[in-house]
Amino acid sequence: MIRAFLLSVLLLAAALAPAAAGAYQTRHVVVMVVDGARHSETFGDPAGAQVPRQANDLAPLGCRAVGWNAGVTTTVPGHAAILSGTYQAIANDGSERPHLPLVFEYYRAATGAPRSQTWFLSAKAKLDVLSNSDDPAYGDSLGASVDVSCPTDSAVVARAEAVLTSGHPAIVVLNLPQTDQVAHTGDWAGYLAAIHRADSLVYDLWLAIQADTALAGRTTLFVTNDHGRHDDGHGGFVNHGCGCDGCRRLQFLALGPDFRAGFVRQNVAQQVDIVPTVVELLGFPTPWAAGHVM
Repeated sequence: MIRAFLLSVLLLAAALAPAAAGAYQTRHVVVMVVDGARHSETFGDPAGAQVPRQANDLAPLGCRAVGWNAGVTTTVPGHAAILSGTYQAIANDGSERPHLPLVFEYYRAATGAPRSQTWFLSAKAKLDVLSNSDDPAYGDSLGASVDVSCPTDSAVVARAEAVLTSGHPAIVVLNLPQTDQVAHTGDWAGYLAAIHRADSLVYDLWLAIQADTALAGRTTLFVTNDHGRHDDGHGGFVNHGCGCDGCRRLQFLALGPDFRAGFVRQNVAQQVDIVPTVVELLGFPTPWAAGHVM
């Protein structure tokens, strides 16, 4: 127990730039979820052929690691893990909300911030259930602003840029669905192209953040996936949903004013570790989150 605690402290000290308690510079957090990109086509490729912006331009600015989904490897449960800090086995069709609170609810409960300070954006209508949990102590009154009507990944990012630069919200989460949608059609070339396009959009959003005087130097960006895809030994890239390495292994990148530049984390970064890391930076309680600060 003591050994595990000491290890977690050392990992946090390595990943986060040195700062006194309460001295983090982050005031805004953006989480970009590239839906269903397999690690072997992102950071698992040493050449970074489909993610050149992240591999060559952004990773040197922050922390890179292998991400991991230890829960259900489908879209809604994967996002619920990212947003709540707990693995929740919920329906994937948009009929069931998470049962434990999401980061939006925790933040608004602790700070009294209005709904406009937290956002969830996507082009998948079923992800509307990720605005808030059905926990009776939290729920819709503490939920996020939601727009799931964006038609494409590019439209999602354009909407995010508008939201970020107009209202400077504290927490914005984006789902970019086209990688997953194209892969399900069996179009290998289209799948790779969608990952490459998402990589460019990640870079574009980072540049937009840096161009805004209220956001630059005060914003942390996380990039990850809700799930991967079957590896070749379990059916290939078209589908996902099992416990194979291809479905569980994810990309992970974090950069911002409080992350050590060029740091490569040797331990995997689980989806449920994102919320504890966000609250370490922004400073509010999350009593039900089960992950660890990265």
